[in-house]
Amino acid sequence: MERYKVDGDQLRRLYQGETFLKDIFRDIERELQSEQRVVCRFIVNGLSIEEKDEARFAQLSLSEVETLEYLSEKSDQLLIGVVDGWVDALPELISAAERLALRLQKESPIGVLKDVHDLMENTQHLISSLWSARQLLGDQFGAFLQEFDRVDANTQKTVQEVMKHIEVQDFVHLSATIEYDFNHCLEEWRRILLDFQALAKNKGENASGAEISGGPVAVGRGKGSH
Repeated sequence: MERYKVDGDQLRRLYQGETFLKDIFRDIERELQSEQRVVCRFIVNGLSIEEKDEARFAQLSLSEVETLEYLSEKSDQLLIGVVDGWVDALPELISAAERLALRLQKESPIGVLKDVHDLMENTQHLISSLWSARQLLGDQFGAFLQEFDRVDANTQKTVQEVMKHIEVQDFVHLSATIEYDFNHCLEEWRRILLDFQALAKNKGENASGAEISGGPVAVGRGKGSH
């Protein structure tokens, strides 16, 4: 990951003082996109901005900015990091699904439903985070993207079946759907993510270019500085 910094005076030589930060954020993201890189985080006046706060800071006027920094990562490396994290987490998610299916058979289903909802939310978080990173790659990993779409569609269908069984309180089919169909989807996710890891590793070993040198990225018509 690389870090860039530009001070407010430099920015005000490129933009009018009443320019909003959102316009500068957009220019930075466009510059990086042309280099197949993304912004991981903005830092304004030394304050690191969480994603949930970015919209609020985006409305700041440039006249209020003393320094602007941003962390940048190569698009494919960002996805690799997300995939690595989920490959490590999926075995526990699969075990949790197996335990829930067994509990639905042996315990009062009402007491298990919160855990079922949590499991569905964790799975939606998995898909959402992978979708966010997946869109950075374009068609670079064609086979992976095709499998991703197929498994995503199957998982969404299964999650809908789970929620339908909960709605009608059909706990027998709920247990079976989690044990077989849902767990099969999780196993499919783990398989294609492992395949992606191998594919990304091969591409990395075959790449002839070196890492990006770390030179400053253009902001508008000027450049930031480390």
